[in-house]
Amino acid sequence: TYVNKKFCAISKYSSLELIGKTHKIINSGFHPKEFFADMWKTISSGKVWDGEIRNRAKDGSYYWVSTTIVPFMDQDGHPESYVSVRYEITERVLAQEQLK
Repeated sequence: TYVNKKFCAISKYSSLELIGKTHKIINSGFHPKEFFADMWKTISSGKVWDGEIRNRAKDGSYYWVSTTIVPFMDQDGHPESYVSVRYEITERVLAQEQLK
């Protein structure tokens, strides 16, 4: 329902291209399906999820984000909406890979 300008700059998609879409639009294919299944299981149960995700920008380049997803539950305990806070960490991840 909303994306900020920084996310648009990092992903290289406009807000119109992102709003109403799922994460699949930026999915890099790096993480196994179980990674996202675990993420959705966690937030669907009302718990906060924290992790690092490699995404793919519109131009095909990759970038990493440290992500926190907070679910908001309805009166029946079902997820009603989510807020995702992401920090771009590509340089840190690349530096860690070089150190290895």
